[in-house]
Amino acid sequence: MKEKLTAKLLGSLQVTGNEYEVHDTTVGGLFVRVTAAGAKSYVVSWARGRKKTLGRIGILTLDQARTEATQYLAEARAHGEPLAVTQGRRGATLPSLRDFIDDTYMPWFKAHHKGHEKTQHTLSNNFDPIMPQRLDAITGRDLEQIRTGWMQAGNKASTVNRKMGSISGVFSRAVEWE
Repeated sequence: MKEKLTAKLLGSLQVTGNEYEVHDTTVGGLFVRVTAAGAKSYVVSWARGRKKTLGRIGILTLDQARTEATQYLAEARAHGEPLAVTQGRRGATLPSLRDFIDDTYMPWFKAHHKGHEKTQHTLSNNFDPIMPQRLDAITGRDLEQIRTGWMQAGNKASTVNRKMGSISGVFSRAVEWE
């Protein structure tokens, strides 16, 4: 479907159980994807089958998405491919781990799981060193250092695995929701 993207339209997008797209008439190539799970993201497409997710609605404003999409499209015209893709650059709008958990992950988790208080507690109290980092800056080494610290502090392997499982769920959703 093609419509002019507005704040009102973005707020009225419904979760239908199927993934769908709403293409912007203002900036050709920019569209909003609504997943079956309810995630809403801005995406830019510059060639057949070539697209890149810019960011989530609520984290990225409509004006920021239009500006970034325009830059992608201009670079694609000039170079055949946006520089962000060829250089592996990520959007500066990617949230920190703390912001992603508070704004995106926990609202979803609370709606789908009964034991959300325990998971909230585990995430809030055990991953302080990586909470302020952007999602794309956190490495497996960072997580392994946290895990090693817990083991050296005398935690049982089962406890450590349970804690790591809670953060694993966060990263799985972050990847799935782009």
